Amino acid sequence: MPPKFLRWLEGKKDSHGDQSFSSDFNSFSSSLRLWRRRQRRWRLWQYAAGKVYSDAWTAVTPLRNDGPDRAALPGIVDAMKLYATDDIATSIRRAHGDFTHILVNRGYTTIKPVFFRSVLIADLPVYQWGYWKGATHGQHERWRKNGGVLIDEYAFSDKSGAADVLVFVECPMTMQRIVQSSQHIAEYTVIPRPHTWRVHEECIELRTPTVDALRVLWQAAHGRRMSDDQLARETGVPRQHVTYMRASLKPAEEWTMKPRLQPEFAGFQAAWEWIGAGRCAIRKEVREAGHRAAIKEMARLGHIALERVQAYPDVEPDWERVERRRIEAMTDLAAVRSLLEGLPDHLQA
Repeated sequence: MPPKFLRWLEGKKDSHGDQSFSSDFNSFSSSLRLWRRRQRRWRLWQYAAGKVYSDAWTAVTPLRNDGPDRAALPGIVDAMKLYATDDIATSIRRAHGDFTHILVNRGYTTIKPVFFRSVLIADLPVYQWGYWKGATHGQHERWRKNGGVLIDEYAFSDKSGAADVLVFVECPMTMQRIVQSSQHIAEYTVIPRPHTWRVHEECIELRTPTVDALRVLWQAAHGRRMSDDQLARETGVPRQHVTYMRASLKPAEEWTMKPRLQPEFAGFQAAWEWIGAGRCAIRKEVREAGHRAAIKEMARLGHIALERVQAYPDVEPDWERVERRRIEAMTDLAAVRSLLEGLPDHLQA
């Protein structure tokens, strides 16, 4: 405490006794908490107005559209205030008790995530937001005005703007996700400890498979149009694994749509007319036409027959690049794991 404040306390205690001193001290503590809350609100307004930026971020490297340079990540992380937690809900409650604007990153990047149950914080003022969902923009505005807990559905939380505290519900697989998501955080970031690292390791095995495992798929699929079931039968690789592993071969997904029973729902009519007597198109074309959701729903309801196949290129992949991507993914995960093991516990700090 400042010396001037200590002298004021001693003078109060000597002149008025313990009871009066306790009353004055409680009054001062209440005023101090109010002043700190107002300071945080002012700092958040400055962040939102773009007048100040994170010193820890800008001192190391300038911001880029695609995030920081990989080589600069260790220096940025060293300048950040990070905690680990074993209880996500309790950490959110503690942060909400100390600060006004709490940001919860609920973007999942693992294949078999342990989903966070929002009902555990249902008694708090909770808002839900996805930057690509126009209907949720009002939630973001109310959170910015009133404070509370904002659940961000995207994997990177840098688009949500300034906040006091960031809490991840899933341990990220890369350092870049931690740094980029914490870009506008004024106080600190909380990262959960995984119950097991096996889920993260399996994700690397499927999304960045070994060259030998990928060659098995390549030898059966190159230059052909195949469904995942067909490729799984010919290679002996489980279908659920094929779905993730084939992405490294960069196939183009083709949709073959055939009409069966015309729907009565008006929202399906535009997609129904686009299909006509039958249509074959790559998924990108379907998405750009704006009919992907309607087509998938009509297929589920039986209005159309939908077959999806992968058109694999005939050009052999760059196997050195495949191996390099795998090494980078493993290095990223090892760095995150090492970082998390050295962080103080949020609930005990």
